[in-house]
Amino acid sequence: KNFFLATYKNDPDAQSYIGQNYSDKRRGRIDINKAVYYYKLAARKKHPDDLFNLGNIYYERRYIDRYVKKAIRYYRKAANQNHLNAQFILGEIYYEGIYIKGNIKKAIHYFKKAANQNHINAQFNLGSIYNEGKYINRDINKAIHYFTKAADQNHLFAQFNLGKIYYEGIYINRDINKAIQYFIKAADQNNSDAQFNLGNIYYEGIYINRDINKAINYFIDAANQN
Repeated sequence: KNFFLATYKNDPDAQSYIGQNYSDKRRGRIDINKAVYYYKLAARKKHPDDLFNLGNIYYERRYIDRYVKKAIRYYRKAANQNHLNAQFILGEIYYEGIYIKGNIKKAIHYFKKAANQNHINAQFNLGSIYNEGKYINRDINKAIHYFTKAADQNHLFAQFNLGKIYYEGIYINRDINKAIQYFIKAADQNNSDAQFNLGNIYYEGIYINRDINKAINYFIDAANQN
């Protein structure tokens, strides 16, 4: 009762709480129309979480038909208040271009906002965009910058990609020590490609001294996953 009374006093926290109750099965029966109503009340007070929740309702197609334009409108409002996940999802929407026309500049814009708040997947996605050079010119230094940020948060594929970049030495000078460093980090997370590459490095002995025991151990680790 206290929460419902608070809504009439324009308490956005109470409005948000009631919206959550109507949109979460764990809290009772779903009533998405009432959830939208209370989220909108709270959103008028520029509650970023409720702007984000409204974006999710219109985007996820769990309870109502997908309405991407409305979803983007609410995600943008939340993103403009520095809502981390809203920034990331906007980046994905513009990057994937499934429901609207892709826009790599907007994708990068929102991924950067999220990456600056240490969103690990935003950092990885930026690394991939700059590394692949598919939609923009390749910038290997920016790719390394963002992959490193994600790798420092233990992102498996960022670690592997850094190992590959430093090992292949196509766009930068080869650095076998850094290659091994990042391959080991990925191998420790059971990445079979990293384990196989380490096996090759230690077996071939081209860039470092051959170590047949390490080679065998890494080959076995990779083989055990297939």
